[in-house]
Amino acid sequence: MSEQTAQTCPILTLSGDPCTSGIVWEVTPEGGKPYVCCGQHITAPLMREPDLVPFSARPI
Repeated sequence: MSEQTAQTCPILTLSGDPCTSGIVWEVTPEGGKPYVCCGQHITAPLMREPDLVPFSARPI
């Protein structure tokens, strides 16, 4: 029997540690590469951009 390991959110928190919440969303920024994160951090990487970035998100 194989053991499944749950994926966790790789987005860093304000303290610099990985979030570790369960991954449930795939986010695709317009003109960018998709990434996976928890619902709390859907826009975290996009907030680092100087301008607003349109994106789509789907639950996985």
